[in-house]
This record gives sequence, C-alpha cells and structure tokens, in this order.
Amino acid sequence: MARIKIGTPVVGDIREGEIEHRYITGTGLVLYTKYRNQLYSSKMYPSSVPPLIDKKAKSLIRKSSFINIDQFSGELDLDFSALTSASIANGDSILFIDSSSSNEVRKESLADLTTLLAGNGLDTASSVLSVDVSDFMTNGANNYVITSVTADTMNAESNLQFNGSTLAVTGALTTTTTATIGTDLTITGGDVVYGNTQNATNTITATAHNTAGKNLTISAGNTTAGTTNNIAGGSLKFEAGQGKGSGAGGNIVFSTANAGSSGSTLNALATALTISDDLSSTFAGALLGTTIDASTDFTIDGLVITADTITNDAALTVDAAGDIILDANSGVTKFYLAGDTDDLCTLTVAANGSTTIATADSDGAVGHLILDADGDITLDPAGGDVYVKTASSVDPSIQFNSNSTDYWRMGVDTSDSNKFKIHGPTVTALVNNSYFELGATSDAGQGITLTGDGLQFNTSVEYLYATGGRMTIGNVALGLRVGPPVAFTSATGLAHGDEQTTYDSFGIRWKTLTGGTYNGQHIAGGEADYTNNYAMIGTSFLSTQYANHATDFVLTGG
Repeated sequence: MARIKIGTPVVGDIREGEIEHRYITGTGLVLYTKYRNQLYSSKMYPSSVPPLIDKKAKSLIRKSSFINIDQFSGELDLDFSALTSASIANGDSILFIDSSSSNEVRKESLADLTTLLAGNGLDTASSVLSVDVSDFMTNGANNYVITSVTADTMNAESNLQFNGSTLAVTGALTTTTTATIGTDLTITGGDVVYGNTQNATNTITATAHNTAGKNLTISAGNTTAGTTNNIAGGSLKFEAGQGKGSGAGGNIVFSTANAGSSGSTLNALATALTISDDLSSTFAGALLGTTIDASTDFTIDGLVITADTITNDAALTVDAAGDIILDANSGVTKFYLAGDTDDLCTLTVAANGSTTIATADSDGAVGHLILDADGDITLDPAGGDVYVKTASSVDPSIQFNSNSTDYWRMGVDTSDSNKFKIHGPTVTALVNNSYFELGATSDAGQGITLTGDGLQFNTSVEYLYATGGRMTIGNVALGLRVGPPVAFTSATGLAHGDEQTTYDSFGIRWKTLTGGTYNGQHIAGGEADYTNNYAMIGTSFLSTQYANHATDFVLTGG
C-alpha cells in the first residue's frame, strides 16, 4: 500500500519512471514523477471529478522580457527584474497568496495593506503609514530626548534635550566610568564636586615622547570689556580641606619638577611652596621678585619686615653685588641704639648733596661722634676748607688724644677776643695761659704770643727765647751764625749771649764798609767790665775768633 509522504521531494527520493504523492503544506496533494532524472509535478484537486476545462476559453501566454517559455518543456520562466519601473501610489494593488482561499493568488489595494499594518503607534492615510509616537510616548516636544518608561511606553525628557549639536542636561549628570569630552566643556553652574571615595586630580593627558607638555590655566571670572567703567574681576581662591577640633586643616602644596641631567625619564616632582593651616608659608627654594607686599608683616626666621620697619633677632648683613642705596624722601637717615629714639645719630642729605652727620643726646651733651679708623683719616674737600664749628657758648677746638690720654688742644678762644691758641696736655678748655696765641685784631694783640720757655729750634743747641723780660738768641755750642756773607750796615744788628770767656763778649755789634774795609762798632760788655758797664767802641779789634771767619759774620762762644 502506497503511503503519502509529507514535504517536497528531491530527485533522489523517487526512482526513474515511478510516481509518488506528497502533501505540501499550503498547496495540498501533489503528484510527482521522475523522468530522465528530472522531477515533474501536478496538483491534485479535492474532488472525485477533475475540474472542467472550457476548451472554448482562450488564454494566451505571450513571451516577453518578463515571461520566457521553454519550447521543449513548455515551462514558464518569470523574470521580475525585467518589469518596467513605476512608482507605487495610493490606489495601486499588489499580488498576494490568499491562505483563506486555498492559497490562491489574489490582488489587494495598497490602502488595504497599510490599513492592515496600522495599529498602536502607526497611523495610515491614503496608503501612507505614519508613526504616531503619542500612542506610546508622553511629553513629546521638539529636541526632547526619549527615554523608556516601561517595556511598551516612552517619555520625552524636558531636562534632556539635543538640538543636533548641543546636548543640554538640566539636573545632575552621573557617569560610572570615564567621560570624554571632544572639545570644550562649559559648566553653567557654580560647582564641580568630586566623590569622596578617592583622591581627585585635574590633569592634561601626556603628550608624545618628542612633544613638550601642554599648559593648564585656571582663571577666575573676568568682567566684560567696554561700556561700564571700574568693574572688578573675580578672585581665584584655593581652599584646603577643613579639619575639626584639634585636627589640622589640609595644606596647599605647590610642586614643580626641576630640570635634571640629560635623559628620557620624567623628572621627579618636588614641593616648592607649602601653605599650612597655621597661615605660614614655606618656600623650599629662594623667594625671588621685585616687590614683597604683606598687609601686616613678613617674617623670615628671626627677620621681620613690616610696613615701615625691618627687625632681626640677630646680626643683619646687607650684601649687595652693586650699590646699597638709602633713598629717604626727607633726606634723613636715622640710626638708633636698641630702639632708643631720643639718643640717636642722623645722616641728612640736602640739596646739591650737602650732607650732615649729627648726634643727639636727649638728656646731656655726650652724644660724641668718633671716627676710629684702622688706618688714616683723610679730609679731601674740593673747596679746600675744613670747618670746626660749635654752639655759640662753646669754643671750637681740636683735642689730640692717644691711648685715652689727652695731649695737645688747639682752637679759638671766643672769650679772649677769638684768639687762636695751642695748649699742652691735660687741658680741657682753652685758657689764657696757652703755649701759643695768635691774635687777629689790634684788640686781641696782633702777632704771636709765646709762653713758657719760648720757641726752640732744636732741643739741644739752637733756640730763641725770652726769659725774665730779656730776648735771647743763641746756640749753646757755636753761638749764632748768619750766612751766606752779609754786608752789615749801621742798621744791622745781632743779639749775642753774655759769655764770659770769649774774645768778643758783647751784646750788639754792627759793621760799616769804609774805604773797602769793614769797620765794626759794637756795644760790648767785655771780660774786664762784665759788671754791666757797657762801652761804645768806634773801632773794632779783630780777635782770633773773628779773623777765622773772613766771609761770614759769626758770633761764637768760647
């Protein structure tokens, strides 16, 4: 008994010349036979009588670019690509297999097809389908980004909008991984807040190995230029983390990477500046700049700089490679001892560079000015004058002192007709009995006044002095010699000593030239009459001593 199989057979399923029935889903019962290794088929109809064929009806199938008829087998080959192109429109129809009519081929209008497809979210009109998102989306508006509410519904987010170039988010933006911004990032709010589960950094991606790193600039807000005058810019604030109780606040640390030796490894970062919770700032290197401006004071170890003072708890050294310039607007530079502002020294610079060094003793007059040089002191005035001035009640004088012992004093005695005087040791003021007095006026006594033992040219032999009202000029060993040769006249005279043992013991002698011969006259006190009985002698007797000095007039002793 032959059995009907299900499904379309292949060539190998049926033997040559045999037939086989198969049931094909959607088509029905089909008879297959194999001839020359080719399967042939015919549809079976569900009736005991084969369908009638009206032989009078004429249906011609003509060969065209769409239909090709095999002249040997009679098979039709349909080439749909050869059909003429046309635009489908409302009112057109399409072919379809109608399962409700035994899979017959039927046609249907395009409008019926779009009506069939329309439903929730899809509308149809004039054979055109359109999406109606209002069927499954709420809050629809232009540029709103759609998010899912449930598996079947959506919502257009008013706080999440995209206009084709800018994505605008109203509210918080959260990401659990790295967010990459292709260009600039503008934040219209006032805060960028990091999470508290890790430390945070703002960095620039490292450049290529042969490219210098890029700069990072943090700027506070500017005002807009133009129109309104005198508008301030925003402050740039750095705030370390706050502690509580005895816990210190965080530091603000600035680090840099100093250049190292030649190489390709990254240089290590080092702290350059630390601003601590106690308001101190620690610089790891030198503090450089042209201006340091502190509202209260600036402290470096024991050195404190305020708005108008510089103090130090130890010696202070000012070491400049060039000049040290003190530029006081008043021209006055003051020097204090341990903050004593009453007892001080001032250096005052006036017009044309005129300079005064002065001392002040608030409760006395011992504000001395001492020049103690480990060498010479040179006064080199361009005008040639050196002045010694005092107050009107004090005599101007100069005291010479060695090893704290006063020696000579010289100066002007204002109480004695302004005489210039020189005093010996231990004299503390100019007095009348000075060793040397020089009067400038007739009232003061013009000329030079000497006291004491007189003026001595050499401490051992030559001297000029007045003793007991008598002027003496002499030489202990030789008397007084005047040369070169001098022609003596009656007006020429010399003083001579009262030696008792010379050939020529006399007081005054002069010579006149008579007929080519010097004739001398003298007032003498000879050996015989030394008892001050003087004689005037008209002619001279040449003693042996005198004859030995034919060219010079010499008074000799002994």
